[in-house]
Amino acid sequence: MSENIGMEVAVNRDHYFGACPQCGGSDGYLNVRKSHWFFCDTHRTRWWAGSGLFSSWHDENDGIWASNAERLDDYREIEPLQFTPEPELYDGSDEIEPPNWMTGISQGASGISGAVGPDGGDDSEIPF
Repeated sequence: MSENIGMEVAVNRDHYFGACPQCGGSDGYLNVRKSHWFFCDTHRTRWWAGSGLFSSWHDENDGIWASNAERLDDYREIEPLQFTPEPELYDGSDEIEPPNWMTGISQGASGISGAVGPDGGDDSEIPF
C-alpha cells in the first residue's frame, strides 16, 4: 500500500533547470566561473545545473564570481524538483514522427541542403 495516499505530490512545470523542492520556485541562477547555480532565496537552497551551458559567464570576472560564491555559500545544496512537461506536450510514447517538411526525403542531409543551406535561404524556414 502506498504511503502517498492523500498527499499532494509537487510537480515542476515552470523551471526547466529544476526548482526548489519546498516551494517549486526558482529565483534564477548565478555563475561561479562557468558553473551555473540556480537558487531559492526563500528556502536558502541551491542546485547545480551544469557548466558552460549559458554564455553569460563570459561577461563576468573573478570579482563577480567571488561575490556569487559568497552569496550562495550558506545555501543548502539540494536535489532539485525536476521539470515535468505538461501531459498534452508529451504523450509518453517513444515514437517520433518526422516533420512534414521531411516527407519524401531519401537522400539524407544532401537532400535538404538546398532548403536550409548557405545559399541565401530564409532562416525563418528552418524547422528548429
